Amino acid sequence: MAKQVVEEAWEILTNEPNMKRFNFFPSILSTIAIGEILLYQIAFIYVQIFGLSHDFFDRVLGVVEDVHGKTIWGYVAAFVLVYALIAVAVPIFQGGLLALIDKNIRIARGELPTSTERREHFYSYALSRGFIKFFPVFELNNIMIPFSLVSILIMYSWGLRIFGMESIWIISVVMGIYLLVSITANILFSYSRFFIIFEDKSPFEAIGASIEMALDNLSETFELYFTVFLLYLRTFFTALIFLVFPFLIFAALSYLSIGLVRTVGIGLLILVFLFFIGLIAHLNSVVEIFTQTVWYNTYRQNKREKALKGE
Repeated sequence: MAKQVVEEAWEILTNEPNMKRFNFFPSILSTIAIGEILLYQIAFIYVQIFGLSHDFFDRVLGVVEDVHGKTIWGYVAAFVLVYALIAVAVPIFQGGLLALIDKNIRIARGELPTSTERREHFYSYALSRGFIKFFPVFELNNIMIPFSLVSILIMYSWGLRIFGMESIWIISVVMGIYLLVSITANILFSYSRFFIIFEDKSPFEAIGASIEMALDNLSETFELYFTVFLLYLRTFFTALIFLVFPFLIFAALSYLSIGLVRTVGIGLLILVFLFFIGLIAHLNSVVEIFTQTVWYNTYRQNKREKALKGE
């Protein structure tokens, strides 16, 4: 991975706070959605797989009313609401973010004038590009859902729920193979969104063009993908550390018998928890901007090299 590509991405990230503000809303939506999924999976593993008491979730979270399968309508409503917002907002902001990255980099390179008026119109330009590209980006995101790590975790837990713990090794092998397939798909489809945003291709045309570019630059794409993957993994564990401690203290407070102390303690911890959610969302937003800028620079570099070769 070219050092210049990473340095330029870092410079844009540190010098352009408007992108961080623009990307915070979809980031916090995604953080809440992933948090919902993780909490549900924790509850499921805690109660149904290990067969432990669900008293903690009844008293602290209130999300497990019946360990044998009654629908939790409050959880379902929150889940549907968040994912409806994500389905609409995330494609718009993804397209807008790439347009914003493109404009910032072209200004930094002297390819566009740096007038104050042009900078003031960043947000309207980004949102307009996001709305224009909403449907193809929305379709691409739906195509990619089966290959996401979150989808694999959900399918894994559902496999355990349906077939039981006695089938854990078979399910693990099957899902391990599926994980390798999904990693391959993510590597090959890495450039798809750029072909949609900047070359007006349809989702399937963009996937085909991305596969071609990835195969033409396989070593570089492979290295970049796993560098980005490790960065996201580090962010995930950082977020987990941030959340675990207030979560455990929250659990301990739920068993206090002094009502006032418990109420005040839980109220304060909810505020701390919300603060951590915002902090994690900001961290996710920063990582997203950095990685998308690196991918954008790599995409442009590959396009230039291909043009120089006359292909």
